[in-house]
Formats: sequence, structure tokens, C-alpha cells
Amino acid sequence: MQPNGVSINATNNVITLVFPESGVLDIRSRVPSEEWHIPTARYQSGKPLTVVTDGAGNRSEIALRSVGSVNNKEEWFVIGTFDDLKAAKEKKDGFKWPSN
Repeated sequence: MQPNGVSINATNNVITLVFPESGVLDIRSRVPSEEWHIPTARYQSGKPLTVVTDGAGNRSEIALRSVGSVNNKEEWFVIGTFDDLKAAKEKKDGFKWPSN
């Protein structure tokens, strides 16, 4: 919860989050992913973006991937490949993945 963040509201049970170029979106209310949900993602053009959960899917595909939460106050996502996900997890957790 960020006091200077954007307010979010559901329309027809859908919450739409539009991210700025920085990739960081502060939200004034609770993190919406705390409730049961089905994530979907689209580019600004409207083209669908694959959503990959639990590390499944094509490792080289550009997709929305969950990095995890920080203290139940932040939810991190990355749009990229599995290697991009690993880099984001390293940044979030301070954990270095072993090389293959």
C-alpha cells in the first residue's frame, strides 16, 4: 500500500493495471493479487501476452512471470524470459542462482 499510489477499481470483476514505462506501479490499496484471481496480460496494443506461472512454459518465451512478494506488501512481476525471471528473483531476494 502506497499513499501516493493509484486507486484501483474493478469493472465487471476485472482490475486493469496500466504500468508506466518505469515498470513500477504503486497502488494505494491492498495488492490485488491477494484475492483469488486469474491473471491475464496484454501489451498496450491489445495483443495478448502469455502468463507463465510456477516456472512452467517455454523458458525462452517473453511472458508475464511472477517473481514473488515482499513482506506481503509488494508483488513483483517481470515481462521476459526465464533468465529475466531469475535476474528479477536475484534482485528481489539477494539470491544468486547457480549456473547451468
